[in-house]
Amino acid sequence: MDISKLLDNNKSWTKEMTKGQENFFKNLCEGQAPQALYIGCSDSRVSPELFLSLNPGDFFIHRNIANQVIPSDNNLSSILEFAIDVIKVENIIVCGHYGCGGVEAALSELEPNLCGVWLADLHAHLKAQKVTDWNEAVEVGVKYQTAKLVEVPVVKRAINNKQILIHTWIFDMSTGEVISL
Repeated sequence: MDISKLLDNNKSWTKEMTKGQENFFKNLCEGQAPQALYIGCSDSRVSPELFLSLNPGDFFIHRNIANQVIPSDNNLSSILEFAIDVIKVENIIVCGHYGCGGVEAALSELEPNLCGVWLADLHAHLKAQKVTDWNEAVEVGVKYQTAKLVEVPVVKRAINNKQILIHTWIFDMSTGEVISL
């Protein structure tokens, strides 16, 4: 990868973003008010900004391997708290994707490393559900993450107060389409 090409790409992008919107970056600096928090996978092929045609500031985004919702993860917990209590998002989307390498790994015996530890809960859930099909595992996995999300205290409070809606999605890389579960 030619890193200097990335810097050139950035210059082109800034020119494109300011065409007809000369205050675009100035406005961006004034704060954020996205209407949704997106929890998705870190997979480099799955970029919600691209497949949902978003601009900077449209979504608050948290990504990790296999779009996990692990309540003891301080990073996720602080993001949830900030998104709900400070930014006041109205929607939380948990989005998995077909072809997820993390879910594929969770279907097999895990390595005794950090990735294995990260995927252990999903692995146990898929095993308990007797899931062996990769696409089915993605669907079961994202539904499982959503079920855990609604039990997180800050999320549960926001749901009870009718502050947020929860959405469960799958991104199908083979078609580019998002499927709402």
